[in-house]
Amino acid sequence: MGPITWNLSASLYKAVRINERFTLRVNADCFNVLNVPGLTMPDSQTGILSKQLSQNDARNLQMTMRLQW
Repeated sequence: MGPITWNLSASLYKAVRINERFTLRVNADCFNVLNVPGLTMPDSQTGILSKQLSQNDARNLQMTMRLQW
């Protein structure tokens, strides 16, 4: 693991009551919200830090719906 390998995840949801028995819940989950690329470890021989590759995954968004009864 290199420097700046942290990331931030967030989640939002909204529950909508359809009637007395059914509720629909809509979720939005976002991983690596700030899209921080992260750095790989420096080369052990030269100490050069390459910025070609990123240590962290790209930003991902996942949306789901859940029906509760």
